[in-house]
Amino acid sequence: MTKQSFAVIALLCIAACNRRASVLDRDVLVTAPSYSQVPPVPTVSSLSIQLSPGAVWAGATTSGSVVLDSPADGRSLLTISATSGVIDVSPAQVIVPAGTRLVNFNVAARSVPSDTNVTIVASMNGASASTSLAVWTVLPTFFSYASDATARIDPGGFARFTPQNATIEAYCYRSQIHGWVVPPPGSPFAYWAFSFGAPDGQPLRTGVYQSSSTDSKATNFNVVRIQEPTVQCNAQGRFTVREIELAPSPSQEVRRFWVTFEQTCLGSAGVLRGDLRLTSVRPLADATPSGCFR
Repeated sequence: MTKQSFAVIALLCIAACNRRASVLDRDVLVTAPSYSQVPPVPTVSSLSIQLSPGAVWAGATTSGSVVLDSPADGRSLLTISATSGVIDVSPAQVIVPAGTRLVNFNVAARSVPSDTNVTIVASMNGASASTSLAVWTVLPTFFSYASDATARIDPGGFARFTPQNATIEAYCYRSQIHGWVVPPPGSPFAYWAFSFGAPDGQPLRTGVYQSSSTDSKATNFNVVRIQEPTVQCNAQGRFTVREIELAPSPSQEVRRFWVTFEQTCLGSAGVLRGDLRLTSVRPLADATPSGCFR
């Protein structure tokens, strides 16, 4: 082979090796979109209102919650209002955060001349709910209580007793005040017994007392005990004596006594809260004879 022939063959090989196929001539693989469709947020169609508890004393506060049947969309306005100026609700309006199903609110009660019921209304996106709240006034003599949903005594219950619907009796014994409240026939409880006291030998005065023992037979302890006969409760808690006046010895008459209390039963996280006010109540006929420590 001549040098000229070899050169021609080499040039032809180089030209063939450098040949490239166009990208546009290849098959195109079609893939699915790289995004996924987001499911729509459920529309809230109903509401409900929960109060804790369902009653409040004039001048005091309580709390509540609005429960949505579906998570909020993050754009809807919730309005909470009352049908009377007796209470103030806050917040009155709120944009519910996306995904939320529970909105908490506070209620502050104003002074009222007599016990009254107030309607609280919640509305959102055309859905609404309402519930009633009892507002109790301050009377010369009354016993009122409200318990948490997890309380051992009357869970989630509340009641108001006055001389018009119950018999209220009390007496002073040493450093303690004892008594009971007997509701009218047909009440779910036969009676409520109460005891409040300072350590034995010390006078019961206005101020805050913390329960220091659950042994009712002890002598040197502060006592707070609200009891109804169907539940055994080893009580502990605290109470605040707001006013107290006892008749001169040897009388056991309680002329004035006003106490606010919080009580728990051992083994229960729920709290029983209430107010007891006595003004010249009838002494118990079977009171234990003893002068009161003044």
